Amino acid sequence: MHEGHARAAITTDELSAMKEEGIIATRAYYVEDDEERRSELVVSLFRPRRLGPQDYRCDFEVRKAKGVVWKSEASGIDSLHVLILALAALGSYIALVNQRDYQGRLRWEGDPAGRDLGLPTIEHHWPFKQ
Repeated sequence: MHEGHARAAITTDELSAMKEEGIIATRAYYVEDDEERRSELVVSLFRPRRLGPQDYRCDFEVRKAKGVVWKSEASGIDSLHVLILALAALGSYIALVNQRDYQGRLRWEGDPAGRDLGLPTIEHHWPFKQ
C-alpha cells in the first residue's frame, strides 16, 4: 500500500474471510485529521441472493475495528435493484454518522477534500425521490 491510502481496520485474514462470506465490495472511511489515515469505518456490500421470482435480498454492514456496528438488508425485484437500494441505505447511514458522530470529518480516498462521501443517499435516490 502506498503512502496516503487508508489503512484497513481489519486484517488480511479477516478480509479473506469476508470474501468467503460473499462480500463483493468494501470502502474504508477515515477521519480527516488522522495523519495515518487509519480506517475508522468500513462499509461492506454482500452478494445479492435470489429467494424466489422477483424476490432478491442484499445484506450490507458497517464495521469499526471492534466489529459490526450496523447491519441491514435490502429487498427488491432483481439483483441490481437490491444493490442500488443497499448503496443508498449505506450512503444515508454514513452521511448521518458523519454529521452526528464525526462532525463532517469522515473522508475516503476518492475525495480527501470531503466534498462527497462517494455513495448515493436515500434522499437523492430515484425510488425514494418524490
